[in-house]
Amino acid sequence: MGLLGTLWILRRNRLLIFAFAFYVANIFFLLRLHNVLGLVSDRFMYLASIGLCMFAAVLVEKAFSWAQNRRPILYGVTLALLLIVVILTSRTWSQCEVWQNSVNLWNNQLQYNSRTLPCFAYCKLADAYAETYKQAVSKGQRFDQIRSLYQKAIDLKPDFAGPYYGLGNLYADKRDDVSAERFYKEAIARDSKNFVSFFSLGQIYQHRGSPNKAISFYHEAISARPENINLCLDILEQYNDAIKAHDNAEIYQKEKSKMSDCERPVIVRP
Repeated sequence: MGLLGTLWILRRNRLLIFAFAFYVANIFFLLRLHNVLGLVSDRFMYLASIGLCMFAAVLVEKAFSWAQNRRPILYGVTLALLLIVVILTSRTWSQCEVWQNSVNLWNNQLQYNSRTLPCFAYCKLADAYAETYKQAVSKGQRFDQIRSLYQKAIDLKPDFAGPYYGLGNLYADKRDDVSAERFYKEAIARDSKNFVSFFSLGQIYQHRGSPNKAISFYHEAISARPENINLCLDILEQYNDAIKAHDNAEIYQKEKSKMSDCERPVIVRP
């Protein structure tokens, strides 16, 4: 109500009205996006914040103009402005620590927004730990800690494919291909379009010396996301290696024609 009252009093200031309308329009879009996704990144607030900052700047300018010939009020406005700057600086400093790395970010998300998609937050926190301590995981360190985070995500939402794919990567880093394969297939069972799991299975079979199966899984990865040209190009190098090792030399022409869905694929002849 106070904001609406301020707008009514200053309704002739077009810049103020524009700033408020700009902020509301962008926040409306953001809230709609939040209703669809359930979780929205902070960066979506940046554009709306332009309107908010413009609105605040106009109010500050008006306050200083009004208090120009009223010394006590001018000092009060200046002190209030300095206090706001100190508070915002303190909050910015603490937020920089949160954004220092992904582990801090997702720990903060679980601490202050635990009710918003906690299964997703636990999965992303486990991903962050796995990436940060990748070398340690390969040596068996922090393995149980990261696995327990994925398990919490699974317990909260068993039909979510993300933690199963994460567990597959975790076991793959530990060189346990049997367990990795099992979890990748669990991810696919919950999301048939989980192209990264198909691709990872192709890599597992290629490392085992089974290029025929590897090629099959690479095809599945592309079929899951045929519109993603970058994905096709990312797969090509592994795909070509698998074709070279295929037990039937004539397979090349057949496989080459199947890859026509990718834009100008460069396949190396075996």
